[in-house]
Amino acid sequence: MGKRNVRAKIGRRGGRLRPRHPSFIDADYEKFDAGLRKVFKRAIGLLNVLLDDVLAISGPAHGERKYLGNWAIFYGVVVRDICESIAKLLADGRHTRAVLMLRRSVFEYTTRYAYYRKHPNRSKRALDDWYRLLTVFISEVPAAASSLGGAPADPEFDELAHEPFKDAFKEIMEDIYGKEASSEMYATLYRIPSSLLHGSALITWDILSPSGASSPVGAQIPNIHLDSRRPFTNQFGANLIIVMLEFLQHVNDALGFSRKSAIDELRCALDAARKRIGEPEEFWPTSLPKAES
Repeated sequence: MGKRNVRAKIGRRGGRLRPRHPSFIDADYEKFDAGLRKVFKRAIGLLNVLLDDVLAISGPAHGERKYLGNWAIFYGVVVRDICESIAKLLADGRHTRAVLMLRRSVFEYTTRYAYYRKHPNRSKRALDDWYRLLTVFISEVPAAASSLGGAPADPEFDELAHEPFKDAFKEIMEDIYGKEASSEMYATLYRIPSSLLHGSALITWDILSPSGASSPVGAQIPNIHLDSRRPFTNQFGANLIIVMLEFLQHVNDALGFSRKSAIDELRCALDAARKRIGEPEEFWPTSLPKAES
């Protein structure tokens, strides 16, 4: 066997490119639509603009505005990192399982920021928890004290009056989206991807499936879905952009910026792309639901 053929079979670094066992199931996946990719890149660009807006707020920020600004920077930077990574994962359509886990974080950050915007006092309480959590971490990893323990105290932080922030994410979702809408959203956007992240048995069906109609997975060699069982790459991409635009809208409105027209323009571009590729509208609306006031 020639050197080229050996390399094709085992991969350039000595490992197989794909398992050979017949239990592994291959599937066909759609590639990320060029129009959706363009909207996604524009949304990432607008996120960078909003981060510049936050950092350019004139004069020292105090009170609620300061805390909402700091949360916007923290969540915004992480959302940007995640979305730039997702753009690469979506390219060939084979990695929607990884996208599902990453989208969970974007959804959670968007929901938490909406919650802090609605309850600014809890925004302060949550961010003030850094000192208590840092103290616990340093007690567990003393070597970290030199690099993490030197942050100056916040003059607005009253430790004696502070209580740990304990609001559960499910309750946060119900507050923002309403109890009825939150039930399904929590299961699909949070619990399922969390099960993948934590290795819970709930999500084993995503990879292992019975090879016989009535046999339990544990009693046999199952079918193994090496790639994600979600071939709808464009649906995943569109839904992620919806969540991302919600985040941009909350940051813009909470801090009084003037990027609404740019966000609305991206929503229109997203809608046009979804209609062009024929994505069923019943999958997702163009924005997330909101609780009744």
